[in-house]
Amino acid sequence: MLFMLTAILTWWPVLSPLPELPPLSPPLQMGYLFAQTLPSQLLGAFLTFSDTLFYPWYVAAPRVWPAITPAVDQQLGGLIMWVIGGTFFLGAFALVFLRWVAKNEAQERRRYRALGRIG
Repeated sequence: MLFMLTAILTWWPVLSPLPELPPLSPPLQMGYLFAQTLPSQLLGAFLTFSDTLFYPWYVAAPRVWPAITPAVDQQLGGLIMWVIGGTFFLGAFALVFLRWVAKNEAQERRRYRALGRIG
């Protein structure tokens, strides 16, 4: 339930369905989505490039794949957090941008038609 609540709160500024609480404007949505990438990007980069093992008790845990050491596993986890998390929000960012451009182009076409410049 907590995950659902935080997901709703996270996406509300971008996908709000209520006119009483409208979504942010497209430029603010893009800034918001960019800001959403920063925590996972920073933590992922920190875990990926760190020489310190942050969960020392994990050393004693049984290995599914013995070739993957706890340090490598931590680096892979950081890389997944860094790349996949950033890619997901980058996709949402691109979608907001493309919708914004399409909306502006449609408005420009209507304005030019009203002026009689485009048939």
